[in-house]
Amino acid sequence: MFTRAPTIPSQSRRARCMFPILSKVIDEFDQNIHFVETDIEEDPEIAEAAGIMGTPCVQFFKNMEMTRTVSGVKMKKEYREFNQENK
Repeated sequence: MFTRAPTIPSQSRRARCMFPILSKVIDEFDQNIHFVETDIEEDPEIAEAAGIMGTPCVQFFKNMEMTRTVSGVKMKKEYREFNQENK
């Protein structure tokens, strides 16, 4: 799950930088990834329930259990590694 806050300028810039990186990784793992994007300003209850403390944030789940939360923008290879670990 990718969370963002589009009306906060610094968060919006980071999310815009992060989305193309995530898109490439998602394409690589197409059969193994279900991507969900959440706008925490439109759905604050989702962010609260997921324990999101800041944006952008990516949460990885396996078998409906959260395995990792990654805050901020990371390099593509890091997202790729997170996915490889949880195949």
